[in-house]
Amino acid sequence: MRLNISFRWFALLGLVFILNGKAYAVTSAEYASAGLQLYNQKNYPQAIQYYSAAISLDPNNAAALQGRANCYYGLGQLPQAIADYQKVYAIAPSPQLSQFIQALQAKAGTAAPAAAAVPGAAAPASADSYNQGVALYQQRQYAAAVPYLQKATQDNPSDSKAYYYLGATYMMMGDNKDAALNLGISNQKSPNTSVAAYVTQLKARLSPEDQQWVDGQLAASASAGSGRIAGVKPDKKFGIRFEPGISTLSMNDFLNNAQTNQSAAATLRANVDPTIDYVGHVPTLSPNIGFEPVYRLTPNLELGLPFSIIPAGIADDTATSANGVTVTDSFNISAFAIGLNLRYMFLKGDFQPFIAGGVLVAPMNIDYSSSYTSSGGGGFFPSGSATAKGNFTSMGFGGQIQLGVDWHLGDTFVITPFGGYQFVSASNFTSTVSSSSGSGSGTGQSVQLSVLPTADGRVITPTAGGNIVVPVVTSTGVLLPGSTATGAVPATVDLGGVNAGLQISLFF
Repeated sequence: MRLNISFRWFALLGLVFILNGKAYAVTSAEYASAGLQLYNQKNYPQAIQYYSAAISLDPNNAAALQGRANCYYGLGQLPQAIADYQKVYAIAPSPQLSQFIQALQAKAGTAAPAAAAVPGAAAPASADSYNQGVALYQQRQYAAAVPYLQKATQDNPSDSKAYYYLGATYMMMGDNKDAALNLGISNQKSPNTSVAAYVTQLKARLSPEDQQWVDGQLAASASAGSGRIAGVKPDKKFGIRFEPGISTLSMNDFLNNAQTNQSAAATLRANVDPTIDYVGHVPTLSPNIGFEPVYRLTPNLELGLPFSIIPAGIADDTATSANGVTVTDSFNISAFAIGLNLRYMFLKGDFQPFIAGGVLVAPMNIDYSSSYTSSGGGGFFPSGSATAKGNFTSMGFGGQIQLGVDWHLGDTFVITPFGGYQFVSASNFTSTVSSSSGSGSGTGQSVQLSVLPTADGRVITPTAGGNIVVPVVTSTGVLLPGSTATGAVPATVDLGGVNAGLQISLFF
């Protein structure tokens, strides 16, 4: 209310100054500015008064004429709006404004003049669709015009006129949502203040949800730099995704095994044999090479069937002594994973953040080998030799979650940086181990890969029937094959950890 009063005094003083011929007269532009503020408040009747004052001072003030026309349209006074829009056209002609006036005249039931030609403009690529759509529009056969004009926008997405007529057709059908979208795209391709103002009017009639939808589609269209709404086209539902990446690995049992053997070697070096040397390695990173067929259930929801190869690497231990002792263990770990994955894409446009997750089944394999050799020097290590080999297998279960951003390069090609977390583990690894020893004991046996507690910590070793299969060196002595595996539990391979990579997708 205070604002309206101030505008009234502002106008009154201005008129007084004009009548008195003062140098302080209010200008046409100032009246138009005041009218714009009232228009933005949707106070159309009072805004018309200020726009009229501006026009009385400057009949060629196109901004004031257009503002007053917008107010008349907002009040539903189409004849007055058309009259002012025609005055704007006389001052600053444009094909878009001519078409806009024609649409209003058709809506008001008055005769529509032919649309102005666009100097130097090329005909649409889909001239037949465009011309047929425009002809049907002019005959007020709006429902029949829509498919022709839609095809015209698809065949020549850079042509603003096709979008304009499609938007005008939707407007005549009472579909303000699609009218605002297509008129907005037309304005993006060929900016025009009249069209922009009309888009604002249409959006004001929409629900907040529909307004957000229109704004999102217009933003996507602008970022795409063309007439398409960015992203994979709805008709491209099938895709193939290549997913090279790298994963961290937990491998807790194998890390404990290495720490235990290192501790045992340090104790033996201090108390038994100063020449003992120990080297151990446990993989903590692994390449993760994936392949995923995908199917788009909706434009924002995708179902995938991921396959991946996880060559985790080799965990090994080697202890040697100048007195003729060599003890080795090697576990070459690999896995193949298959899963079911759901992926939800947010927003629209060339860049789409997403979240994905699903379940995994992972057959795992451990290629195992060990050896023990001692000449009996020093008396602590029993003399003799023994070897063992086996291929241990088990089935792992788990899942994964990913976050990333799809970058659409056209309608079919997508590049995606991603990061996530994978959790999958397996235990109860079993195999038939081929073993030999100098004493002739320990031929082929069906065994389990176990974690055995010792005085130095926990070590990984094969066991069968509750007994040790290969020699186990501890700081208090060497446990020979056939010794009881007291407290042994199944070993676990944990391939869980953070992963990251780059996905390359092709849709068709």
